[in-house]
Amino acid sequence: MQKLFSTFIQDAYRSYCTKRFVFAVLGVAFFNFLSVYWDMLLGSANCVAYLYMISGIMGIETLYLLLSVLPGTILFRVDKNENYQRNVLLRSGKIAYLLSKVVITVFTAISVSLIGDFLFICALEMRYPFTTDEFSEQVLSLYGCSVLEYILRKSFIKSISASAFSSMALYISSRTKNILIILFSPIILYYLWLRLCRILGLPQWLDIALLIRGETLGTATSLVVFVIVIVASSALFIMEANRSME
Repeated sequence: MQKLFSTFIQDAYRSYCTKRFVFAVLGVAFFNFLSVYWDMLLGSANCVAYLYMISGIMGIETLYLLLSVLPGTILFRVDKNENYQRNVLLRSGKIAYLLSKVVITVFTAISVSLIGDFLFICALEMRYPFTTDEFSEQVLSLYGCSVLEYILRKSFIKSISASAFSSMALYISSRTKNILIILFSPIILYYLWLRLCRILGLPQWLDIALLIRGETLGTATSLVVFVIVIVASSALFIMEANRSME
């Protein structure tokens, strides 16, 4: 456990205290702004909550999946490509090293999504009220909760989805040396999943577009599906990476 903690702290420093992390967070906020640019320009927006809601349905919002990979997910491949891995393995051992990569992948992806959304909301509040009575009533009618609860649910599911796709990218990093493939794999996997949903007519609780927004059978359904993806991808990564390091 001590080796795992020590390795995790080292990986956390190499992930969070970097320009990659800052770039990823600012990138999430930027793409959120880009999604609502025309609404802000045309003056059709009247509150922060409304803008946050439509930022997730305008078509480019899935780019946060790519940005979430930047800080932590690529560490495994970077270590291997730069021959840094051998030195760490001598100190920590394979299991602690691989578990640390799994945990840091999940944590950094969640952090990038949540902090990016938080910066976006804080910036909007400089110009718009948080909500209006009319919008609050609409949210209560549609989702049965307050505006604040709706935003918290939406941002939470979004961050968990980021960690799920980052975990899949982590597994891919154990199979390829190409950093670009690893970086773009979340976007590719998202559209493959979406395409399969349309071709095979999969049920709503497997529709990735709805899962990311928590609009299938509720937030709990999205959470369960994404946690299963995280666990399965992480297990596959550990098995494949452990085999490749023998």
